[in-house]
Amino acid sequence: MYYIQMRSKKAGGARTVLIFVALSFLFFRGAGDHGLLDPVEGVSASVALNMAARGDLFHPMVGGDRYLGKALGFWQLAAGAIRVLGWSEFAVRFWAVVGAIAAVAATWSIARQLDGPDAHARAARTRADLAAVIAGTSLLLYVSSQIAAPYALQALCSAVALACLTGRQPGTGGKPGTGRKPGTDGQPAFGAASGGRAVLFHLCAFAGLLFQGPMGVVLPWLALLTHALLSDRPRVFFRTLLHPLGLLASLAVYASYAALLYVENQALLSTMRYNPPGAAFSSFAAALSFALFGLFPWTALLPDAIMNTRYPLLLTWAAVFTVFGLFSRDAFSLCAAVPAEAVLCAASLTDVTRRRAGRRSLVPAFSLSILGLAVAAVCFWRSASASLVIWALLCAAFFLVGRRGAVRVSKASEPRTRRRRLRMLALRLSFISLAALLPLSSEFNVLAERHSVRGAGLSLRQEARTGDTVIQYGINKPSLFFYTGVEDRQTVGLPGVWGWKAADDGDVLRAWEGPGRAFLVFEKSFRAMPKLPAYRIYEDDSVIVLSNRPSE
Repeated sequence: MYYIQMRSKKAGGARTVLIFVALSFLFFRGAGDHGLLDPVEGVSASVALNMAARGDLFHPMVGGDRYLGKALGFWQLAAGAIRVLGWSEFAVRFWAVVGAIAAVAATWSIARQLDGPDAHARAARTRADLAAVIAGTSLLLYVSSQIAAPYALQALCSAVALACLTGRQPGTGGKPGTGRKPGTDGQPAFGAASGGRAVLFHLCAFAGLLFQGPMGVVLPWLALLTHALLSDRPRVFFRTLLHPLGLLASLAVYASYAALLYVENQALLSTMRYNPPGAAFSSFAAALSFALFGLFPWTALLPDAIMNTRYPLLLTWAAVFTVFGLFSRDAFSLCAAVPAEAVLCAASLTDVTRRRAGRRSLVPAFSLSILGLAVAAVCFWRSASASLVIWALLCAAFFLVGRRGAVRVSKASEPRTRRRRLRMLALRLSFISLAALLPLSSEFNVLAERHSVRGAGLSLRQEARTGDTVIQYGINKPSLFFYTGVEDRQTVGLPGVWGWKAADDGDVLRAWEGPGRAFLVFEKSFRAMPKLPAYRIYEDDSVIVLSNRPSE
């Protein structure tokens, strides 16, 4: 019996290692293959490169203009990566990939300790492995890991803070999540962090300030406060907030950070409340689609997970971060809700063998997903690339296998048979979802070919000299500052660079007829161009680069 137990633990450990090795390979595989996508990546990459070139980590700038953003911590990490790994797209995306993998690991930890150390080890590990796969293969977290932006690190802060509130806490007794405290009113025992977990929760909230601004601090505390009020246990909130060591650590780091900003750049303190324009997908409709399909292709599990959850803290946590993402100006911030949603879905799927209604609800959920995918395919098939078609086919296979497996689970009469079929269903869905990341990573190459200005930027890097002028006409591609701004880690003098601010026809004519060399960058489809005598320097499917002087 002891030998069988040990063999089961070793097999479960090998499966966990295999999952993380596969996810790490898939996340790192295409991180440096494609050009920067504007404006999401262009701003972050240009700010980080500017910091690395000047050695100034507290004055974010794009080109020659100050940038009022809040992701100072991410820019500093990316600047360090550029110093170590060199000038490349991989360097500015490195910490996004690392943050996504770490967020998946934190999600695994949440699911593993959800029912405390006394829970059935095999069931808890299965749920944890499934939660890691769901989080790692979700559309929103994977996309966030492939762009030079702080969203994956925001998800990491959210996941670690949530992990501090799960598991057995010192002095609480009972099983967290589903267990009940002996001799109490039957409220769940999890939700309050104690000891080192409380200190770590405070530090995670501070890390949210570095990657998201003031709302990164507010949201974890707001989620915990909402859970405490809904469960009628206010002590859950105050016990974590007023923990002596946690409170002392918070006061120390916030005071030190404020003093550092006051010394280095007082403007950063005054712009903390400034809400910069959303990097992309800033409309409510786009944010709503991200909220509905951010967990894709695992979205079919979400309705049952929400309606029949045994873990109200997870539901409250996901709801708070989702509501903020819906009404914020950047829909990618919904990535912070993915860890909680992944654990909810994993717990729902592993618990479905005990609920007849849950087993029956899976079949129509997968059927509706198949119908929705078919409607999307009909609407967008003309503009879809080959990689996107392959990804859609794998998603269709995911839903078909899920529906067939759900039917088999619902028809099983013996609990042991249901558990075995459910494990096989989870294994097959995990394999298909991991395989679907391969064509999805290729889609970034397709998008970069259509929209990136990497080729034009590298061409300008060779042509432009100190004192030359680069004009972006009718476009806003901040990644040009990344591709043209550094030579041997020294800033190339381009004092007259336009692009972050609009250039009109008068600016273009004055630069074009001036004594220096000027470059004009515009989209190939742009028709309202002034007629100028020019030499063609570069052309591809998306942009054209002209100059008023021939190449030397």
